[in-house]
Amino acid sequence: MKTHGGMTTHGEMTTHGRNDKQRWHVKQNAIAVIVVAEMGRGVRLEIKLNKGRDMGAFGEDIARYRAKGYHGRELWMEPALWAIACYRLGNWLEVARPTALVRWPLKAVSYAANKWCEVVMEMCIDAQATIGGGLYIGHIGGVHINPEAVLGRRCDLAHRVTIGASGMGREGSPVLGDDVYVGTGATLAGKIKVGDGAKIAANTLVIGNVPAGATVMGVPGRIVMRAPESAAASEMRDAE
Repeated sequence: MKTHGGMTTHGEMTTHGRNDKQRWHVKQNAIAVIVVAEMGRGVRLEIKLNKGRDMGAFGEDIARYRAKGYHGRELWMEPALWAIACYRLGNWLEVARPTALVRWPLKAVSYAANKWCEVVMEMCIDAQATIGGGLYIGHIGGVHINPEAVLGRRCDLAHRVTIGASGMGREGSPVLGDDVYVGTGATLAGKIKVGDGAKIAANTLVIGNVPAGATVMGVPGRIVMRAPESAAASEMRDAE
């Protein structure tokens, strides 16, 4: 119903009220989208992290287990994969540092999960360690990886493996390349480098650098086999 003197009609007032309410709902929805987007930024698996590390590395871990014959229930019930998952979560929180809304609840979950791995499964993979995708651990038990350790992609670790500082006041931890195999009971200690494709035999103590493709055995570890010489390198040596 209209009023006199050019005042707005009742219908116009109703329309304005509806428009205000619609604008308020739009604002509410926009705020909700921003909150969800911010949370998604923190938990999305595909997020790129500092130093090129991301939770996508866990996908590579799973693919590695599948390539070795783990499928279905056998895959998801593998305790070693649980330990890797706990490490990946802790490492993601350390490196990505998502918003507090996401970080603190997951920090509590990560702490409890990693403590459970350490006490029950004797798997101590420090969240600050740098480990490339495609990690494979054959069996649980006795695996200890120092926070300063660096492992490349597609590394294989057996049980009872220690990768850490040498002690006695010397700083630094091992740096492993890609496709490195570390056998049962092996210890890699100190500021050393292990080249791509190297193999560390069971119960070996490695305290020195290992060239790429070499096999090391003994206490202390000695090179018992070197990588095959490439054809090009052989021709160059013969030409000299």
